[in-house]
Amino acid sequence: NEEWEGKLLLHRLWHNIRFAGAEGLPDRVRVEVRETLAPHKLEAVCETALVYEVFADRIELTASVRSDRRDLPFLPRFGVCAELCPELTQVEYFGFGPRENESDFVEGVRKGLYACRTAELLPAYAKPQEGGMRSGVERFLLTDDQARLGFEVLALDRPLNATAYLFGREKFEAMRHQKDVRPDGRVQLCVDGFRSGVGSQSCGHPPLEAYRFRLKEDWQRFRFAMRIRPLDSE
Repeated sequence: NEEWEGKLLLHRLWHNIRFAGAEGLPDRVRVEVRETLAPHKLEAVCETALVYEVFADRIELTASVRSDRRDLPFLPRFGVCAELCPELTQVEYFGFGPRENESDFVEGVRKGLYACRTAELLPAYAKPQEGGMRSGVERFLLTDDQARLGFEVLALDRPLNATAYLFGREKFEAMRHQKDVRPDGRVQLCVDGFRSGVGSQSCGHPPLEAYRFRLKEDWQRFRFAMRIRPLDSE
């Protein structure tokens, strides 16, 4: 999208932490991080807040975003990514599947329980690119081959969009052919609470207005929460 990369430089955002603090509570530790996202030396695009409630057996994460700017076009996504150990090669999820899908491309898929290898989430496009997203996700489980190591992500207030790669997303920029798609010693989990549709932008129209993610000033409007729990937790 020319506006995203040309005008706003969304692919070159810097994280500027404005506040970070922790508080010990009787049953948990509460960690809060607030930051602005902005291209280097340019006006901030948005503000974000991440609140981690760390319990003995789980972490509950609430993420929110807002912006006072009036000149923003619709934005691609808002979510979080985590780098994990490479042993997490198996996926099980409850959401739309079994193929990749987006909010405006769910007519050919059904909501249900699906399982596959982590590597199979990403379609084998002729030119590798970000993909493999599953929408409407209520539970996303990553494990090793023996299901002894792993954890699950549970949506708490709204269905999520989720996928995982056997490498960091930044590797896509240098990829030209399928032979370039290689594990790099990590699994990267990506979970979005808000995400614009894809339309047919590569050969036609952008997504319809109903599937465009537009930021507002209100923190409450764009907020999502998830529970992260290790595999052996009851």
